[in-house]
Amino acid sequence: VVQDDHASEAVAVRAFRAQGDSSLQFRFKLYHRGGAVPLSDVLPILADMGLKTLEEFGHAVHPVGDTPIHLHEFLLEDPRGGDLVFADIKDAFESAFGAVWMGRTDSDGFNRLVVELGVDWRTAALVRTLARYRAQTGLDPSQAVQEEALRDHPDVARAIVSLFACKFDPDHGGDTKARAGDASASDKILALLQDVKSLDHDRVLRRMALLVGAIKRTNFYQTRAD
Repeated sequence: VVQDDHASEAVAVRAFRAQGDSSLQFRFKLYHRGGAVPLSDVLPILADMGLKTLEEFGHAVHPVGDTPIHLHEFLLEDPRGGDLVFADIKDAFESAFGAVWMGRTDSDGFNRLVVELGVDWRTAALVRTLARYRAQTGLDPSQAVQEEALRDHPDVARAIVSLFACKFDPDHGGDTKARAGDASASDKILALLQDVKSLDHDRVLRRMALLVGAIKRTNFYQTRAD
């Protein structure tokens, strides 16, 4: 359930699979207190995650003495989802949709990483921030190419995220073992880049990896206000 001070805009999201759904398909229910949610507000969020909306239907529930609750159910298809494990992305998808809906993160092609890698929306936002930082140089490919490179080379994207975690996640510590993990992650990225055919994609991924390697500190893992 996603909560917010603007109660009229709060939503609850539940992703699931039904009997008969293919390996490319899953569904989610969207609960909204009040009227129906405009589809024009929902579909772009899903499209930015690389998901196709095949069906939508809904109805209202009228609790006695309370505001009606509108329930939407969507049947989604992920054209690239044949090798993905739904259980690995279920929670991440629910959380990411809610975060976009409540304005806590942007909706763009970087959110494809939530589905492609099974990472949470904050990690997708981290990659977005790295890409935008690189874009300030004016030397990197467009955002669309950045999104495409990360989407088409999920192993490299995952390795870049892993490098960032090895360097800065407090759970990894800061000892010799952690530094060895940094070197291993960097070596893995270089090896994976050998299979990247597109020069533009190589440029995006290689420069992002170098950026992570150059970062000295971050507050990414400080999730509490204090």
